[in-house]
Amino acid sequence: MKEQKKFFVFTLVLFSLAVLACLLTPLFSFLSDAVPLSVYAVKPISRLLAVSAPFFTLGVAANVAREERFSHGLVFVGIYTGVELLFSVPLSLIAYDVSFSAPYALTLLIYMLTALVVGLIVLGCLGGGYALFLQREGDASAYSLKNPVARTVALGAASLSIYYLVTEIVDFLSYAKDRLWVLTGADVFDFCYFVLWILLAGGFAYYVGCFGAKRLSAKAAE
Repeated sequence: MKEQKKFFVFTLVLFSLAVLACLLTPLFSFLSDAVPLSVYAVKPISRLLAVSAPFFTLGVAANVAREERFSHGLVFVGIYTGVELLFSVPLSLIAYDVSFSAPYALTLLIYMLTALVVGLIVLGCLGGGYALFLQREGDASAYSLKNPVARTVALGAASLSIYYLVTEIVDFLSYAKDRLWVLTGADVFDFCYFVLWILLAGGFAYYVGCFGAKRLSAKAAE
């Protein structure tokens, strides 16, 4: 795929995902308040949406770093971070509650810092994948773990899943402690349900990353 077309498609995908997040965020907030049981759909879908852009970026950047140069992969991470910083403005406006005593500038700063941190995490995964996998030979299917790019994406997906699992376990233990360790079947079901979705989110992140690497590869059909 030609460079100009690759940059255009990549940026268009990121913008589309960011716009989708801006549209769905208020809807999810409304559903969570109006329909308590909607959390069983809202939380998993929100998590899938949250991993789409960074892992699409990781897959594309890892493939470019392998096919061309590592510095070329950094350009895609930079584009991703720039788009996230840009859309942190509308997202922070949606999230801001005028009833809070904190100024809007603080909310915006938190969103922008979050965008920067996620960008650094993607950069870290790219750097780790380049050091461990991307300089080695391998020409397997885009979705096979024998492929160096897929291994890089898998590294990020595994790290994300572990992070989500740890936070979910900590939240559950905190909840159980507040309940004096007296739990109902519904409590256990909730925990198992969201843990299952964490694993599915990890698999989804892996698929999105490999899909991005395959579709925007230099070997892809123009």
